[in-house]
Amino acid sequence: MMKILQKREKGKIIICNLGSFYVAIGKDAIILNNLIGLKINCIKPEICKVGFPISSLEKYTNLLVEKRYSFIVYYFDQEKEELNIFESYEGKNKNTLEIENMNCRRSIRY
Repeated sequence: MMKILQKREKGKIIICNLGSFYVAIGKDAIILNNLIGLKINCIKPEICKVGFPISSLEKYTNLLVEKRYSFIVYYFDQEKEELNIFESYEGKNKNTLEIENMNCRRSIRY
């Protein structure tokens, strides 16, 4: 699902809720690691993920706004089985990383 959203919203960082956390994967995880220092993990070999508790959403979206990076935060309503935009920001900076994944033990700078 997140890969589809990344293709549809090209250049924007896609963040989605997963239970009591918000997560980003692939190139969005890599850029969040580089921009705001979120710890990157591998969910499979060379498939990156970052996450943070729902209670920290404002803190991290404020950092992205300060850095003027475009993003969309999605919330999945489990009762209605709907994906809704919770927050979005159209900044001057876009996620232009071409690399989708990395060895999570190595840092990539852009």
